[in-house]
Amino acid sequence: MMIEAQEQSSIISDLQKHEIPIHVMEHVQAILHSSVDARFFLHMEKNTPVCSMFLVEDNPKEAYSVGHLFSCDPIGDDYLYQYLSVEQLRVFGRFLSCLPIH
Repeated sequence: MMIEAQEQSSIISDLQKHEIPIHVMEHVQAILHSSVDARFFLHMEKNTPVCSMFLVEDNPKEAYSVGHLFSCDPIGDDYLYQYLSVEQLRVFGRFLSCLPIH
């Protein structure tokens, strides 16, 4: 499966369509504007009422790739955020694939 990088305006539009709370959208916008050379990839899953977002930031010019993981709901201002390198995410994925869980 090939996934194309998204333009910043496309990502913001996707967030608006999914009615992401404004404080979460502002956090994502700050990430998008923090690196002019980066490419971004967004995946969202909305399991009412929780929305999970996985934003990958890839910057070949500065030689880094990181994952920004968000989880939020429309109730209150709280949301979960985690920042991990792509390598950490790969290790975590390998770990999960070895577990006897569903």
